Amino acid sequence: MNCEEYRKKLKLNYGNREKLKVLKELYQMEVDEITKLNILDDVFELLTSTKERGFEDIISTHYTSDSKNKAIIYYCIKIIEKVGIKYPNLVYIYIPYLIKLLDSEFECIRFASAEALANIPSKLTIYAYPKLIKKLDNEVYAKVLVKLIMKSDNKEAILLKLFENFNEYSLYVIKELYKYDKELVYEFIPLILKEFGNNGLYSFLQK
Repeated sequence: MNCEEYRKKLKLNYGNREKLKVLKELYQMEVDEITKLNILDDVFELLTSTKERGFEDIISTHYTSDSKNKAIIYYCIKIIEKVGIKYPNLVYIYIPYLIKLLDSEFECIRFASAEALANIPSKLTIYAYPKLIKKLDNEVYAKVLVKLIMKSDNKEAILLKLFENFNEYSLYVIKELYKYDKELVYEFIPLILKEFGNNGLYSFLQK
């Protein structure tokens, strides 16, 4: 298919099954193939116009695990991420919406958005950290937060925010940062000790 054919099939008047097929095909392409099609704005338009739950999900007595709507949103995110890793300047205007999707009701969408924000080498992605810290209850977010902190020019400010909601996943973040920047972590040892005491802290960091 050429660019116009792809664009046509991504429009709302086509069925979700057809749109999903096109998105999967796009995702399998090399990054430069995708950019040559000049189709990112169409992918983003589809992303923002697709509701998380389709009609079949709303009328069903339970959520369908294979919802086409969720899959469409997921593949739109993955395409933006794939291009953004190589060409962050082409996707930076989409980053605020990826941050918004961290509030999705569906885990697969939240996790895909978080991983995209971690992997796109743009400083704009750092603005996701307040939401990630607030929702820091799993290893996916912890790993993403480490990557965002490493991108930041003001790592200390993010770490101070982290200590306001310190938990076991915050400790995971500290441990991972220790591998890359021991001096940064040493500055926060007094705060860590205040939370956890001397009980195994230094042996934990040495693992």
